[in-house]
Amino acid sequence: MALLDTILQSTVLSVVSNILAQMIAAYQAKTDLFAFDITPITHFIIYTIINVPINVIWQDLLESTFPSSIVEPPTVEKKGDKKVEVKVKTGKGGLNITNTLAKFALDQTVGAAVNIPLFLAVIGLCKGQSVADIVGTVKEDFMPIYLAGAKLWPAVSLISFAAVPVERRVIFGSVAGVAWNIYLSLKASG
Repeated sequence: MALLDTILQSTVLSVVSNILAQMIAAYQAKTDLFAFDITPITHFIIYTIINVPINVIWQDLLESTFPSSIVEPPTVEKKGDKKVEVKVKTGKGGLNITNTLAKFALDQTVGAAVNIPLFLAVIGLCKGQSVADIVGTVKEDFMPIYLAGAKLWPAVSLISFAAVPVERRVIFGSVAGVAWNIYLSLKASG
């Protein structure tokens, strides 16, 4: 899947989740469910456009460093005395559990350590906050967001690394992240 397609699909999902968050907030406040504020929608569009390429590179790096499939070594066959033929299995090998767990651990630590501050920084900048205010927000909100995400992202990561082709992982995460983005939208509006 081309990067632009992934960005566009993820952006649409991000917009939908922000609209749903606004509808939830309006319902809770007993106000007009269909009076949307374009500003937070725009903020999420900007965030998604910045975040998706970073996560595509991250997923590609994880997969190239820790391949999901066990790679079968090539076999060598001799035909006659002189000719040597190398055959490589074209089918996929089994799931490499060690590599899958390594990707999972890195994604849940390093990935979170980048994605959460990136989200808070982009939204903060979109709201016109100073760098000092953004740093304060990151310090205050990182752990609560990380702990809330621990209820969703470990399962998404394991499924993604075990069963989703690398070129579809970011969009898979975006689909799974609709509920997460509703949470982030409500958090960012507060």
